[in-house]
Amino acid sequence: MQVYADTGEGFTEADSWWVDTAPDKEGYIRIRLLLPEGTKALRIDPAEMPCLVSVKRILGELGGSYTLDYIHNGRVLELQGILYTTDDPQITVPALTEGTRQVYLELTVQELNRDTAFACMNLLNRVRTAERIYNCWPVRLLRRIRHGH
Repeated sequence: MQVYADTGEGFTEADSWWVDTAPDKEGYIRIRLLLPEGTKALRIDPAEMPCLVSVKRILGELGGSYTLDYIHNGRVLELQGILYTTDDPQITVPALTEGTRQVYLELTVQELNRDTAFACMNLLNRVRTAERIYNCWPVRLLRRIRHGH
């Protein structure tokens, strides 16, 4: 897992480091990251290939723990996590509270065969399209007419 700290210069290789990850017996990777002083944002690259990531928690430590909001470059797969089809999956915490020097991560990472990841994404896209069609106003109107409402 590669971690990037933005101390005001953006995310750069020079301000990144590698973290050895090994899941515990429950399959979770649990890591406490010590951040450079002045870290404003954080990026975590959980793998270097397509994967499925389930984030249980990301907490900042600053006189106690606080939940961190994050964004990602994958696609949410309900109840399963974030599906990535890229070789550069990213989880970004765009705003850390000033003074935060530690972050606690708890997540699972399942590396996927590229074809499997793309097949899942294709299926997810087809389901989303079907949901949009099913919920559009003409189809809703037809359902109401069919049911006599």
